[in-house]
Amino acid sequence: TAGVALCIAAIVFLFIRSRQPPGQDPGQVERSLIQPEAEVHLPVHTPMRSAQEVVALKQAESRVADQLLSDFPGHVDALIKKAAVCHRNGDALQALVFLKKARQADPKRADAYIRMAQIAVDRGQLQQAILQYRQALRLQPQRPDVLSKLAAILMMSGQLDEAIAALREEIRISPNSSNGYFTLGQVHLQQKEYAQAKENYEAAVRIKPDLARAYYGLAMVHTRLGNLDQAQAY
Repeated sequence: TAGVALCIAAIVFLFIRSRQPPGQDPGQVERSLIQPEAEVHLPVHTPMRSAQEVVALKQAESRVADQLLSDFPGHVDALIKKAAVCHRNGDALQALVFLKKARQADPKRADAYIRMAQIAVDRGQLQQAILQYRQALRLQPQRPDVLSKLAAILMMSGQLDEAIAALREEIRISPNSSNGYFTLGQVHLQQKEYAQAKENYEAAVRIKPDLARAYYGLAMVHTRLGNLDQAQAY
């Protein structure tokens, strides 16, 4: 399996090299050679791999990222991808080093701020995560996925009104977001605003009828309102 992983890594490397025009400085390669927000990783398929196989895959992934960085030194995409590999491998400090370099190379790359926010969440630094997500949204406002993550952190930090604002913006951008409606229902439930909670849970199940957690939310609303018969229906 490790041999297969190394073959895949070699194919990725050779493909990128084949896209480079003859005589061009690798450090000046166009961004299109490395997709901006793709993850540098090798696919892991079921059945579950052994611990040794997982280690081999991680090592191969790291070698690919290192090779990209060697071929395209200082390229913002290579820096961000190396940071992503470090983060997934549990080396948050090294990931932050590469992310700071990426931010210096291109301060307008939202994905660098998003990765920094994820690292801050892992470390329990919620306010730092909020700042990083907000910076990413200033650069890319039309990102419902980032708004959803921001709302979750705002909820965790008790900033419920701001979480509601983020979720409403998410729903405005992505009207079919069942998760957006469900999470908004959760916030209203937490605030004991049961009518609004019910409305949003119902919107969530209209979009995704098999969303079990939204039915549970509706049951909680009716339980708190004393409508036990209706609660049992869910």
